[in-house]
Amino acid sequence: MRSKITKRKIPDTTGTSKVTTILLVAVTLTLVVAGIHWIQRLVLNLSFTESVAIEKIWVTASEEKIFVHVTLVNKGNVPVQLDSILINDEPIQNYRGTSQGEFTTGMELQVGESKDGIISIPYEPPFREGMLVKFDVVTSTDNHYPFFITIPSKP
Repeated sequence: MRSKITKRKIPDTTGTSKVTTILLVAVTLTLVVAGIHWIQRLVLNLSFTESVAIEKIWVTASEEKIFVHVTLVNKGNVPVQLDSILINDEPIQNYRGTSQGEFTTGMELQVGESKDGIISIPYEPPFREGMLVKFDVVTSTDNHYPFFITIPSKP
């Protein structure tokens, strides 16, 4: 006796399965790209901002010197290291009798920290009463934070 094997006809789903496969691949790629984009934003967009604010400035004078009282505050989200102080775009050391006071080269301001200091300059040429003087606090990343004073009269 011969057994008859009946062939069952498998329904033709090749068109549907192709569409389903394409949709699954598209959704997977979209999720992968979105995940990569999210990770890049999370990791690469962490902005590290250096920002020094000159919070207070006032000037006093004696017979021989002008004292510039300054309060620096680190308003950024990274520590800041002081590189130099410029007077009228020249290093403070170029002027005889000047002093950076507490603002020494290499001084570091932590996030949120403030530092008070006194910069002194002599009452002698090129500095004279009524003169506008530009100061620049320069950080190790070569960012400049300028401020201006007017030299007061001698007491």
